[in-house]
Amino acid sequence: MKKIITILLVLGISLNTYSQTWNEIFSNDMVTVETTVVECNPTNKQYPFSYLLVKYTNKTSEIVNFEFEYELYYNDVLHPHVGTDAGDEPAIKHVELQPNEVREGDCRLHSETYRIFYKNNHPKMDQKLTQITLKEHKTK
Repeated sequence: MKKIITILLVLGISLNTYSQTWNEIFSNDMVTVETTVVECNPTNKQYPFSYLLVKYTNKTSEIVNFEFEYELYYNDVLHPHVGTDAGDEPAIKHVELQPNEVREGDCRLHSETYRIFYKNNHPKMDQKLTQITLKEHKTK
């Protein structure tokens, strides 16, 4: 059975502050998924992008395989799944975690599994991630 967890980013207090505070968006007996917003500006552009980084925590002493997909809403409109800046990626994501492993995204990882576009900080660009839904497919 698919579990659906929805987080409204519009009201996310720490998401708009760009702090390193991690916010839990999904948890079951085996894995926890958390997010935080950061500015990524590796090439020192005038208007850097903001990304939602994702952290996965294996809560067990066993290897965990976690399959899921995201539904991303920008300005409250569901965004159809398309490729990312790393190219086309499958809609269903897969993360394998070693026992008690914690793995988190950073600005260098271009995979949507670990880094999701949040917003462009240019004053004339108003597209912003307002909601994310994580649909669990399988955890074993």
